[in-house]
Amino acid sequence: MKKKKTKTRIRRISVWDNERLEKLSDEEFIDAFVLATEERADLKDGNLIIERKLKNGAPENSIELCLNEARRRQIPIDAVAKKIADRAVAGESFIGTLIKTKKWKRFEIMAAKAVGIWLESGGIKVDKVDFDARIQGGISRSPRQIDVWLEKSSPRHVVAVECKDYSTSISIEKIEAFHSKLEDVGADKGVFITKSGFQQGAKAAADRYGIILMTFKLVDKKNPPAELNAKQRSDLRSMKGDMWCLRHNDSSWYFTTDFLGTAK
Repeated sequence: MKKKKTKTRIRRISVWDNERLEKLSDEEFIDAFVLATEERADLKDGNLIIERKLKNGAPENSIELCLNEARRRQIPIDAVAKKIADRAVAGESFIGTLIKTKKWKRFEIMAAKAVGIWLESGGIKVDKVDFDARIQGGISRSPRQIDVWLEKSSPRHVVAVECKDYSTSISIEKIEAFHSKLEDVGADKGVFITKSGFQQGAKAAADRYGIILMTFKLVDKKNPPAELNAKQRSDLRSMKGDMWCLRHNDSSWYFTTDFLGTAK
């Protein structure tokens, strides 16, 4: 019953005032802020970090109330952006509109969901997805940026993912830099994912460090991969929407864009 009440209060955010906001827990407040943001059509322009838009002449309404309350609680606006991304992975957000002009963010969110499914197939069910995470380094004693932080709570297992939506292949320098971050933050496993492939030196370095290399790219429906059977190739040519392929060594996983929770 209590959970149902919370949802009702959040749904009616347009009539809230400061006093009602202050009574919410931090978690409830962030949920409310996210839902209020999703009601604002002018924020659905591809900018996950919404503070700039909110400061630029936004009218006095529920969004402004939430922004003021976030400042009072010292809750970073990034927390709202991350919640939006989490909802996108779960297929519960208007994320297709939100990230339409942010191709790299679309790539990152879809890749995170695909990698999460790959991990689950190996017995690791992810409980937490954190985008653009800032993890305190044990060696550097400074925050280190991780594109996607995937975490299983019990027993704890952390996978750090580096996503590069590049048109050129990944060099050894990128792998070396990623390895340095992995060592610093103490992740259990590192996954480097790109659509463009890896240079030989990068592959050798990844093998030495135990980093998993994956490609994640749009499938050419006019020229389907040879590994698909005749029916699969026929279905792919006739399907609406896009298909993406996650590849690791000789194994492949195929996902429709709708399944990954975003729209083109």
